[in-house]
Amino acid sequence: MVHEWQSGLLSTVCQWTFVRCKLEQVKLYSQAMERTFRDAFLSELEATGMTVAEVARRSGVSKDQLNKLKQRASAKTNVDDAKLVAGAFGKSLDDFLNGSEPSPHLEAIGLLGQLSESERDFLLDAAKAAVARRQQEPQE
Repeated sequence: MVHEWQSGLLSTVCQWTFVRCKLEQVKLYSQAMERTFRDAFLSELEATGMTVAEVARRSGVSKDQLNKLKQRASAKTNVDDAKLVAGAFGKSLDDFLNGSEPSPHLEAIGLLGQLSESERDFLLDAAKAAVARRQQEPQE
């Protein structure tokens, strides 16, 4: 038999638990929203060990602009350059800002960007040959 005061207490505990869960969700969302492009850039530089010069080469964004972004907390970049920089790390801009792992396709594109032209040509030729062999195999 549940007394009225126990039922009221249980209801209050449930309400507070619900509110606490909602506050935790808001806190996590807020923390994710606080991650700036600069924060993501610095984090990726550290995680990958890439240099600013390497990111500049792979992205096409000037080394000077990337150095400013690295050195000044108030530095900003435009969306087009942000997408190029994220792509240099093999990530979409969303994945870059959220700290998510890249999709396998974007990761492959990012890795290709690190290869020399002759290495890319070699891989492209190998991929074409693999597809051609598969197309020549009898269909079951």
